[in-house]
Amino acid sequence: MIDKKDVVRALQTPYRKPLELAFEYVSLTRRERACIEAVYIDGLTEEAAAEEMGVSRDYVAKHKKHALQKLAQAWDGLEIFKIITDYE
Repeated sequence: MIDKKDVVRALQTPYRKPLELAFEYVSLTRRERACIEAVYIDGLTEEAAAEEMGVSRDYVAKHKKHALQKLAQAWDGLEIFKIITDYE
């Protein structure tokens, strides 16, 4: 079973193409994806992401949490997830 820690590890992979393919399996809102990309792909803290987006840190945390839950559910058992995490 994939959990949030597994998803975070996958989001931090330097290999963008498999990650973009994996995102196609998940229906994230625009806000959720923006928060995930800012924190895990761009490497910003929640505070820095919030400032850049013009929202509160709580807003970023809430949308990041929802996105991680969706990603974990959607990626569970998908071969693409295994490919992403095996790159390391």
